[in-house]
Amino acid sequence: NKDTKEVKMVSVYRDTLLQIQSDSQTTHKVNYAYQLGGALMSINTLNANLDLAISDYITVDFNAMADIINTLGGVEVTVTEDEVNNLNKNLAEQIGISGKYSEGVHEAGTKVLNGQQAVAYSRIRSTGQGDITRTERQRIVLMKVIDKLLSADTGSLDSFVDVSFKCISTSLNKDDIHALVKNVAGYKVVDTAGFPFAYEAKELSDKGNCLVAADMASNVEALHEYLYGADKYVISGTVKQISSNIES
Repeated sequence: NKDTKEVKMVSVYRDTLLQIQSDSQTTHKVNYAYQLGGALMSINTLNANLDLAISDYITVDFNAMADIINTLGGVEVTVTEDEVNNLNKNLAEQIGISGKYSEGVHEAGTKVLNGQQAVAYSRIRSTGQGDITRTERQRIVLMKVIDKLLSADTGSLDSFVDVSFKCISTSLNKDDIHALVKNVAGYKVVDTAGFPFAYEAKELSDKGNCLVAADMASNVEALHEYLYGADKYVISGTVKQISSNIES
């Protein structure tokens, strides 16, 4: 919100059943949109299903996230006992794929995680509520990155942009990102949430375990009230139809 300088962050759970904006308009887990058509199909899917108007994007993979966090000197995270083994399993997998070694995390507690460790932490989904808790961890790590940026000097910010721009995919150019990062100190993240707000887990024979919105229409209404303070938001005809398709 450019007027209030407030930021709200929403994670769309990857198993959420949405209508993918491909030629077939199939109903599937939302992460299938990225597999089919990358960032643009993902944006189109979110816009159609959630009545949004997203026009720009930044996509970040595991290696990019690790590099970005290392540029900032790591992030401080509290790791619980039940997260330690899962973090190290993820870390071993990442090392095998990237070839970039990192020391493991040997005990629970509050500690500064390097990039590889922080990514491994944010990928944990076998504790708590699975993907629901995982997206909470992702938002924790993102908030820690933002906190580091808020206190960074100009030189550190420039270095952050230079490293980031080499390893991300984005619709923005480097000047756009420099401008955004230099303005970050004026903004404050006031709340984070996961979408859908009300859902039920369903095992579908052709799609596996999905999160199905209890009622997509009312979830979209709630999303607009949450993000924009829209009182009694009226959903579009497109969302009404998609909501009906998902229900059926």
